[in-house]
Amino acid sequence: IVVPAAVSGADLAGAFVLEVTIAFSLAISWATYAADFSRYLPATVSPVRVFGYTAAGLAAGYVFVQGVGIAAASVVGEHTVDGVRAVMGGGVLGGLALLVIAVASIGSGVMNDYSGSLALQTLGVRVRRPVSAVIVTVLAFLLILWLHAADTATRFTDVLLLVSYWIPAFVAVVVIDWRIRVKGRRSVDPAREITVGRDGVAALIVFVVAYAAAIPFMNTSLIQGPVALAWHGADVAYFVNGLV
Repeated sequence: IVVPAAVSGADLAGAFVLEVTIAFSLAISWATYAADFSRYLPATVSPVRVFGYTAAGLAAGYVFVQGVGIAAASVVGEHTVDGVRAVMGGGVLGGLALLVIAVASIGSGVMNDYSGSLALQTLGVRVRRPVSAVIVTVLAFLLILWLHAADTATRFTDVLLLVSYWIPAFVAVVVIDWRIRVKGRRSVDPAREITVGRDGVAALIVFVVAYAAAIPFMNTSLIQGPVALAWHGADVAYFVNGLV
């Protein structure tokens, strides 16, 4: 978010809160992927160490990347390939910058496809993991085409926010459920755990209610809630979602 120098007061505060929300959405979206890869860690690994290294990695990566973004925001006039090359002066340096972006996209795409395929399997769809990965990849490609059809930066921000708004409520449900399951037990095998129908329905209802409660606080080009509008664009939907 690039805020003109003339912006001040409540408008500036609202823009700052929105930027915090966008940054939080990036971190919290990758945190769920960390949970997918943590399944390969030995059961003896300390949960505190897992959380600490995950949090440190997220913080270090995003502080660096978003710091670069803040520093370059005033000189990047257009969020396109040509805009990036122009900022880097073109030539070899511009090509190297584009190569870094491409390699980073491949790395993040692989993790997206992996977690997406696992999510598809948890829905009960009986399909092999490679096939589910292909399905998720095709859906992601269609989404990319939609993003490219208009202002990519605005649409990407909207998608990033809208698909992440549900995560706090989801995490809250999972954490509470897990705490109840492990209470008084020395170990828990997730593969052998079952969820009775009424508990699943209750979790789904809470999840939907929490998402609905956050709508008035959302601030995107697709949905702009009355509270966010009254607060000069400040978006606190994540925090409302998790609290509910």
